[in-house]
Amino acid sequence: MVESKERKAIKAGVWYTIVNFLTKGAIYFTTPIFTRIMSQSDIGLYSNINAWYQVLIYVLTFDMAVSLGVARFDYKEELDKYSASILVYGSGITLLFYIIVAFNMEFFCSFLSMPAYVIHIIFLYILVNPALSVYQARKMFLFQYKASAAVTVLTLGLSIGFSLLLVHTMEDQLMGRVIGNFVPVTLVCFCIYVFTIIRGRGISLKYLKYALVISFPMIWHSIAIHLLASGDRIVITKLLGSEANGLYTVAFTTGTIASALWNAMNSAWSPWSTEKMNSGDTETMKKASRVYLLLFAFVVLWLLLLTPEILLLMGGREYSEAVFVLPPVIVGCLCQFVYSFYVNAEFYLKKQTRIAVATMIAAVLNLGLNYLLIPRFGYIVAAYTTLFGYLFLLLFHTASLIFLGKGRWYDNRFNYLIVTMFLVMVPITNLLYKHAVIRYSVILLMFAATMYLIIRFWEVIREFVETHLGIKINFPRKFCL
Repeated sequence: MVESKERKAIKAGVWYTIVNFLTKGAIYFTTPIFTRIMSQSDIGLYSNINAWYQVLIYVLTFDMAVSLGVARFDYKEELDKYSASILVYGSGITLLFYIIVAFNMEFFCSFLSMPAYVIHIIFLYILVNPALSVYQARKMFLFQYKASAAVTVLTLGLSIGFSLLLVHTMEDQLMGRVIGNFVPVTLVCFCIYVFTIIRGRGISLKYLKYALVISFPMIWHSIAIHLLASGDRIVITKLLGSEANGLYTVAFTTGTIASALWNAMNSAWSPWSTEKMNSGDTETMKKASRVYLLLFAFVVLWLLLLTPEILLLMGGREYSEAVFVLPPVIVGCLCQFVYSFYVNAEFYLKKQTRIAVATMIAAVLNLGLNYLLIPRFGYIVAAYTTLFGYLFLLLFHTASLIFLGKGRWYDNRFNYLIVTMFLVMVPITNLLYKHAVIRYSVILLMFAATMYLIIRFWEVIREFVETHLGIKINFPRKFCL
């Protein structure tokens, strides 16, 4: 029996979500280990390096891999050559930047707050890393989740494994973390790079212009979105030092467990919703988005209630003072989740410049507020400036889609009701963290309600799992109420 395209897409989407969340979750599983074997200062310094890397990878490659989302429709029969072309041109841009940095190394070491060896490693990594992005994008569009999952697990396993090994064995733990994280993955990316070039059988200049038209505006969006999420750590390192950044980083990382789930889910949602927009079936997309948001909101609610325990596990008691960073960070992830609906639609409508402008404004607002408020209120205020940035983006992109005449693609009232409820919960959960008995009572009530819903809708859950994941569940049908 031939599997339908719709069912194949749903099945691939569900597995993408599971695999991506589990692999991204490995970062959170290892954080408790690193926080107990590395100093707060080294944790803060590595966080600063990682924050800069996430910005530099877009600057140094022009992020042309993002154009594949549109190119797969316009160059369906030429995608191999297109992929090879954007990799080669991206590498040329990276090498040009590297020459400039190499002749001004002392200045960039001071500006980036990192040693020269780290800059060399990051450039080598960025030179070939786009090959991995291209490979994963191709597999996602073709719903080939097994190959994508295998490469994801391989690269993450090498990164975490070598990082732990070198941090334990090298005297300079920061150097061990940097080498372990970047060098093994660089070797894998190099192999994928060579394979992509060979399969492409040449390159063409016509693809460069096409890719730049789509990706160049998105560079600024990507840079700004990472500055919005990571700029806090850069500013805290500059103003308060690496130890304060270490405290903020561990708390922020704990809060972004929700963001890891969103990234995993969006890797499945984005291509599926694009197909719905392309076919004109936006009503199905609208209905699915409500369920999608409710599922995510349910996870966010649990994270808000369990934050102190999760932070204790992630960092230990020495990081417990940073617990009040988490509520605004977690709710910010919810805002990010909701506005991604509108961004995906704008991207499909080829309004990349509009997306980039909005994100740049939000990033500038965030950085400006950080420089203004962090010296006065400390590192915790950085979480609230980030939440403010995400709220601005949510309002902007909603208005943008309405202005484009596509406001009915999503249920705006429902989306904003959920967001407003969670904004109100930020001060409430801050109070609950100070009254453990009340918080644990709420957790017990939530657990009871969750179990009731699972039992009540067991048949629906089982049917979904068996139909879309192919996993048989042998609990009796009498299990449901």
